[in-house]
Amino acid sequence: MKKHFVLSILIFFTPMTFLSAQWEPEIRLSAKDSVYSWSGGRGIAAGPQTVHVVWTDARDAVGGAGQEIYYIRSIDDGVTWGSETRLTHNTPQISSAPDIAVSSGSVLHLVWYRFVDYPNRDIYYMRSTDNGVTWSAETRLTSTNAADIASVATAGSIVHMAFQSTHTGISQMYYMRSTDEGLTWSAMMPISNTNGFFPMVAASGSAVHVAWTDMRDDHAEIYYCRSTDSGVTWGSDMRLSTLDQTGSQFTTVAASGSYVHVAWQDLYHQGGVPAGVYYRRSTNGGSSWQSEIRLGADHFNTASSNYPQGATLCTSGSNVYLCWEDLRDDDDALFWNGEIYYKYSRDNGNTWSHDIRLTYCLSFRKSAPSNAASNEAIHVVWCDKRDYTMTNGGTYEIYYKRDATGNIVGVKEESETTRHMPNMLKTVPNPFVSFTTVPGHEGKSFVLYDISGRQCGTYKGARIGEMLPAGVYFIRPLKKHFAPVRVVKIK
Repeated sequence: MKKHFVLSILIFFTPMTFLSAQWEPEIRLSAKDSVYSWSGGRGIAAGPQTVHVVWTDARDAVGGAGQEIYYIRSIDDGVTWGSETRLTHNTPQISSAPDIAVSSGSVLHLVWYRFVDYPNRDIYYMRSTDNGVTWSAETRLTSTNAADIASVATAGSIVHMAFQSTHTGISQMYYMRSTDEGLTWSAMMPISNTNGFFPMVAASGSAVHVAWTDMRDDHAEIYYCRSTDSGVTWGSDMRLSTLDQTGSQFTTVAASGSYVHVAWQDLYHQGGVPAGVYYRRSTNGGSSWQSEIRLGADHFNTASSNYPQGATLCTSGSNVYLCWEDLRDDDDALFWNGEIYYKYSRDNGNTWSHDIRLTYCLSFRKSAPSNAASNEAIHVVWCDKRDYTMTNGGTYEIYYKRDATGNIVGVKEESETTRHMPNMLKTVPNPFVSFTTVPGHEGKSFVLYDISGRQCGTYKGARIGEMLPAGVYFIRPLKKHFAPVRVVKIK
C-alpha cells in the first residue's frame, strides 16, 4: 500500500514544465518568386487541425501591373502544406491587404481591398464553407470608391469587419457585420469621425473591439472603441497610448472572454522614453484598462536601425502570443534587416516571457508577421527576402514556422541556450509509425510522457514508442543534461 502511494505521488507531481516547447525550422510556402506585399492584414487563421494562410502576390502581373490574393492551407496542423490557390482574378487591377478569420471550425472569411479604377478602391469579401476546398464568388461590400485596409473577426455565426474610408475627406473608421456567417451584410456604420488608419477588430461573445492609429492629436496615437451588443451600437472611443508625441501606430488587438489585449509599435525616442512594442490589457471586456507596459523592444542600444515594428497578437484561452519584426540584430541600417521575435503570456497578459528570436537570416529582411494558435501549436507566417536575386526583382516570399507544443498550458518555452545545446537528442524517424530510435543511444533508457505530463513507459533507445496509440509524446532521457524531445506517432 505504501509503495503504491509513493508511486501515485511521483506520477501526480510529474511537472509539465520540464517539457520544452520547440520551434521547428521555417519553411517557404509561396512556390514562385513573386513580388509580395501585406498591408496590415492578418495573413493566417487556424481552426481544428487546419491552418490557412493568405497573401498578396504579383506573379500574374501584366506589364508590371496587377496583384492577386493567393491562399494555401495545411490540414495536419502545419506539418504538411497543400498547393497554392489563386482566389482572385482581376489583373491588372490590384487586390491587396487580405485578412482572414475562421468561424464554426470550417467556415473561412476573407476580406481585402481592390483598386477597381485607380485611385478608386473598395472592400471585397469571399468565403469558404468547406475549410478552404472551394470558395464563393467575391462580393463587393462597400461602394464609397475610397475604402481600404479591412480587418475581420468572428464570434459564433457573426462576422465583424472594421475598415477605413476616406470618402468624407478624412480617413474614418467604419464597421459592418454579418449575422449569418457572411451570406448577407449590414450597411456600413461610422464608429469614429476623426482621421484614423489601420483598424484591427477582435470579438469574443457579444463584445466587439476595434483599435486603430489616430491623428486627432496632431501625431499618431492608439485609439479604441467597443460594442457590447455584437456590433449593434458602439460606445465612445478612447485613447490607449499615453506617451504623448512619441508616434504610437500600427496596432493589433485580441480578445478572449473578458480579457482584451492591445499592442502597438512606438518608433521614436523622446524624453528618455525608449522605442518598443507597447501593450495594454483590460480584464473587464474593455470597460477599463491597466497601465501600458513595454514588451518587445531594442534592449541593447538605441540606434534607429533597431526599432521593433509590426506587432501581431493572438490568444488561446489564457495564453497570449505576440510576434513582431525587430532590428536589434541588424548591422546594416541601409537595408533595414529585421528578424522575427516572439514572446508569450500564460496568464492572460499579467506576466510575459523573455523575447525569443525566431529567425536567423541576417542581411535579408523579414517583416509583416502574423500568428495564430490551434490545438497544441503556435503558427507564425511572415514575408521574407532571403530568396532575393538580381534577376527576380527583389521579391519577398511567404515563410512559415510553428511550435507544435507551444499552445499547451504548462509547457515552457525552450531558451536560446537549450535550443543550441550540444546535447540535444535526435530521434529517427520522427514522426514515426511503429517505433523511433535515438541514434548513438540505442542501449540507453528513455522515459516517454504524453502531452499532459503522464508517464507512458520506459524504452530502450533502439525501439521507443512501440504499442502506443497515435499522438504527441515527449522523450525524457535519464541523463539530466539532455533536453526533452518531442516525437509524434502518426498511426
